[in-house]
This record gives sequence, C-alpha cells and structure tokens, in this order.
Amino acid sequence: MTDLRALMDVAVGVAREAGDASLHGWRSGPVESRNKSRLDIVTDVDVRTERLIISALRRTFPDHEILGEESGAVGVSGSDWEWVIDPIDGTVNFAAGLPEYSVSLGLRQRKLRVLGVVYAPALGEIYSAARGHGARCGACPIEPSRTRELRDAVVAVMLAPHFEDHLIQRTVELISRLAAVCRGVRIQVSQALELAWVASGRLDATVSLWRSAEGISAAAGEVLVEEAGGRLSGANGRGLGDPGAYGFVASTPGIYHSLLEAMSTGDAEP
Repeated sequence: MTDLRALMDVAVGVAREAGDASLHGWRSGPVESRNKSRLDIVTDVDVRTERLIISALRRTFPDHEILGEESGAVGVSGSDWEWVIDPIDGTVNFAAGLPEYSVSLGLRQRKLRVLGVVYAPALGEIYSAARGHGARCGACPIEPSRTRELRDAVVAVMLAPHFEDHLIQRTVELISRLAAVCRGVRIQVSQALELAWVASGRLDATVSLWRSAEGISAAAGEVLVEEAGGRLSGANGRGLGDPGAYGFVASTPGIYHSLLEAMSTGDAEP
C-alpha cells in the first residue's frame, strides 16, 4: 500500500479508534500517572493507547518501522517507512481533565515527512494531511490565517514540564518579548494540536526554543502546516533538518519574518 491517500485513510481510522478509547479515561478521571522526569508525567492511558496504535499499524503494515513516544522503536528496523506516534500529546492537560490533548500519527518515507493525522477527541476535531494532497479538518480543506502584523497575531509558546531551568528562563523571556508586540500569547502545550491550529488558522503561530531530536510530537503537525501553506523552521530561521537549527517556528506566512525578528536576541542557542 503506497497510495498516500489510502495510507491516510488507515491512519485516520487508527487515530480515531485510539482517541475515542482515551476519552473514557479523560472523562472518568482522575487519571493514574507517574513521573518520567522531575515534573513530566506519563499515564496508564498513554501506554495503553500507544499499544493499541502499534498493534493496529503492525497488523496493516508489518514491514513498517514504528517510533513511539513511550515504546521507542519497534517493527522492521531500517524500513523506508516509519510511523511516528504520540498517543497522548499534552499528557499534563489530559491528566488534569483539560480538553487540549491529541493523538498524533506521522509517517516518514525515507526520512521525508509525508503524512500526518492529529485527532483531538475531547474537542471532536481531526486533522489530516498527505504530501501533495493538502490539509483538512474533517472533510474541509484548511489554510493558515491571513494575519500580516504581529499586533494582530495570537501566538502559542511551548513551556513544557521537562524543560531545564535555563530553558524555562529563556522561554519566560521570550513570552515577555512576544507579549509586548502580539495581540495574545498562549501556552497550550499540545504541540501537535497547536500545529494543527496554525494550519487551520486558529493560531497565527506556535514557537518553541526546544525541539526533540526525534520530533515525535511534531511529526504529524509539521505535515499539516506544510500542506496547508504555512511556514516551518527552527527558532533561528534555519531549516528543521539543519544541524545548526534549534527549537521551531510554525506560522502563517504573513508574520513569519517579523516573528523571527521579535524572537531574536542575538544570543546563542539556549
């Protein structure tokens, strides 16, 4: 199965099944959790949901590799096809009973981002995109906002519980700079969902001074932004694959350059 639209149909079905299963835990709360690091957590629902996704993908694509947020790499090592999954992106929100969490499934072909599905079950929203086929929310095509000035922009900033102290400080400084020039600054912390909202024009941008080497939480959302017509780069303007890049910026094209300028302090990588 190499037709991206057919692959996307499967991914949408798997994401819906996994997300709907997670809703029971979200609604029933409180959710059992344990610490992954000093402040970051994982819940039993994260683990069960990831197992469900991996099982479904391996049944349909036995020759594909899978990289999971909780399980690491499974499946056929070295395959041209790699699924990148975050079963509950926004675990802190999920555990607190907040609706801003999502199931994220991305697909890479020979390291190239080709497909992404982001499902926010508590909000009833599913976003999907395949390279060359545009991006959608449900059945409706989506595109970024037409905002052209920072003073009219609503920007999300990532401030996650796994950030080290120096990165927290740098992020707080960034929030202060952006709050002085943007209409609104938000901290949602579901990276996949924020990228989907940039792709659909709900947010004008989402930014972070940190990005994981594997890019698990962003793997699906980055495809959404690209296919919708948004801009993506590191926080210093370099391409995401550039060794000198750090963090990320995803935005509507109209504010991309002015946003990078507002973020810049001339400091070195955080």
